Amino acid sequence: MSLRSVVTGYPRTAKEVSTAGSKDVADAVQPPPASTVVTALAKEVDLLKRQLDEQRGAYEKDRAVRVSQERERFQQQQDTIHKYATTIQQLQEVHSEATKELVTYRHEQQIIERRLRGDMDQLRSSLSDVRHQLTQSHARQSADLQLALQSADTRHHDVVSKLRSDLLERKEALASDRELADRRITVLENDLRKSQTALAAERRSKHRLIEHHRFETEGLQTEINLMKQHLRAVEKRAFFASCRGLSEPPLQQ
Repeated sequence: MSLRSVVTGYPRTAKEVSTAGSKDVADAVQPPPASTVVTALAKEVDLLKRQLDEQRGAYEKDRAVRVSQERERFQQQQDTIHKYATTIQQLQEVHSEATKELVTYRHEQQIIERRLRGDMDQLRSSLSDVRHQLTQSHARQSADLQLALQSADTRHHDVVSKLRSDLLERKEALASDRELADRRITVLENDLRKSQTALAAERRSKHRLIEHHRFETEGLQTEINLMKQHLRAVEKRAFFASCRGLSEPPLQQ
């Protein structure tokens, strides 16, 4: 029995009292007994306490579940942040190693290029020396021939024949020397062309490697920027989630 049912069970107006029988008039105007009101009030209070305890227990249980879920979600976000930070650090280390390797390769290629240029300079110098020696030898032989011809006019026919024989031998020796010099010049020119070809190939390879490293560096930088953006977004979500957790209303007593 509730307090409302106890109170509403009795007439509250004169009209209600007059309509009651003469036998029940005295009882109708009497207020409800105090023990009945107290009992009803106690039952009402107990019912309200039970409802309050049930609501409080449900709220505590729901709050514990939400706090556990929020902690788990926060831990997952922290793990994700740590994973992305580790990945970014690894990418930065890879980028640093690639940069070091590129610097080392460029230094080695510069050394090789200087060595090739030195070899080419030596080949050019050798070719110039050979040509100079050939020119001097030809001039000396021509001078010797001219001197021999001038001396042959004043000597005997046998001397002239001998000189002609010597001239023929010298011409043959000169032709042989010239042929040898031509072959040597050809070899030097071939070596020079090979060196130029090797230098051009090395330059193309160096250019391709630099372009490849530049594209790789741009790709790594783009990936690092995307990961940093995602990391900032995760940090913002974690911060807003922690703010929502702190702004929850306290438990009502």
